[in-house]
Amino acid sequence: MFKKEQSYRRRIVYGLGVVAMLESVIGVLWILSITHALPETWGAVLGAVLIVIASVATVSTLFGLLVLWPDFKQEARKEMVFSILEYEDVMWLSGPGIEKTRDLVRIASNMRKQAYIADFPEALVRDYLISHDEGERLAGLSIILGQERLGVDHQYVNYLDQVLKLMKEPWSPFEHYHTVEVLKGMKLHLSDLQREKLRDAVRNHIYDPSADSNQWPAFCREILGEGSNESG
Repeated sequence: MFKKEQSYRRRIVYGLGVVAMLESVIGVLWILSITHALPETWGAVLGAVLIVIASVATVSTLFGLLVLWPDFKQEARKEMVFSILEYEDVMWLSGPGIEKTRDLVRIASNMRKQAYIADFPEALVRDYLISHDEGERLAGLSIILGQERLGVDHQYVNYLDQVLKLMKEPWSPFEHYHTVEVLKGMKLHLSDLQREKLRDAVRNHIYDPSADSNQWPAFCREILGEGSNESG
């Protein structure tokens, strides 16, 4: 899907480039004609031909922009559903090992890419975060990570309560890792009250090495400072 989007964008960019090039040539011919460096008849004929070609290229490019461009947002949402299902398959059907970890990282990365393209409603993100399906919860976290990279201020898009619940009760170290990453990005935009809520949650969290990621000690120091609740 991402390759298809890039292909369409390249075609549009090429079309705009052709239009710009032809308009430049037309401008040069016009200058040559008025300076008599080129016979007026030749300049008029060549200029007319290039104007027709430029017009056709312009219309074709606009047609591609307005009519042929696929609905990438809808495609991204479909791709997100596919990634959720793929995550479940890999997480529960694959044996432990490097290959499984690589597949999970790839899926999470693909989820973030969809967040760049589609405008996922806030209600849907919340539903993902409170879901009993681990793939949907990861999708919610990935959407927030994607939004953070687009500059969304989470003081106004408040998923803190849902994300803190995932931090307290993770289903896997992989999920906990992404939860911590989301909180790292969120903390810069939280209000004083929200920041204190985050500190309390980190301070009272009971560390579980079977479910928490190895990022926890460093995250605790980042939130609480030295001598913090690194081991729960």
